[in-house]
Amino acid sequence: EKAQSQQYLTLSEEKALVKYLLQMSRNGFPIPVKYLGSLAYIIACRRSSAVQPSGTNVSIDAPGKNWPQAFKRRHPTVQVMLNGLWLPLILSFE
Repeated sequence: EKAQSQQYLTLSEEKALVKYLLQMSRNGFPIPVKYLGSLAYIIACRRSSAVQPSGTNVSIDAPGKNWPQAFKRRHPTVQVMLNGLWLPLILSFE
C-alpha cells in the first residue's frame, strides 16, 4: 500500500498506459522507450488539472530517471525492448 502511494501514476493510469502501449505496438507503431516518461508526465498533469480548482497552479514533477525500468518490472507484458522500442510479449498461435 505504501508503495502504491509513492508511485508516479495510479494503478488505473498505469493500466491505461499499458493498454495504449500494447495497442500502438499491435497497430505497428511501437512507442520508443524515450517517450515513456513523457507519456507518464502527460497523464499525471491531466490528473492534476482534473482534480485542481481552476486558477490553481500546481507544479507536477517529471517521473524519475528510473521510472521506465520500474514500470517495466511492474508490467511484464511490455518488457521486451528492441532497438529502443517497447514490444509486447504477445504470442499468437494463429
